[in-house]
Amino acid sequence: MSPLTHVGGIVDGKRFAIDLRMMIINGQHQDGQTGYKPVSLYARRAAQPLENLGKPDVPSWEVLGTNLSELTGREKYTNRKKWAIHNDRRIVTTEKDFPQLDLSLDDLVDAYVATVKANATINDIAEYLMEGSELHPQRFSELNGDQTIVKTLIY
Repeated sequence: MSPLTHVGGIVDGKRFAIDLRMMIINGQHQDGQTGYKPVSLYARRAAQPLENLGKPDVPSWEVLGTNLSELTGREKYTNRKKWAIHNDRRIVTTEKDFPQLDLSLDDLVDAYVATVKANATINDIAEYLMEGSELHPQRFSELNGDQTIVKTLIY
């Protein structure tokens, strides 16, 4: 397979770019086991099928972007951002929808391992940044070069 080949889920006979989201828990479970355990899985698909990639009238984000949120403007009086959510592009792992993901067991194992590694890394960084129940200012400043954020959170 070419390294430039795109793969994804199949919806209504067309292949779409998808991203996979896996939820895990860590700790002691009802079965008495401890450690990480997968509890949920869902995916988000792009708005346009992969066959439209490269067409001049179709932006690449429509074909490759899987974000379900879209900025639609600002509220008139508060100037707060207004968002639309495209739930029609969310693929849940029901028996009906799961086959759309076109996943192998290896794909699921890869997703699980990546999720566990990300969670463990976040936990390690959080432990490093904390001193007791307080944020350690020097350690936070070492990891985050944005002085505006550092000053806002620490001082």
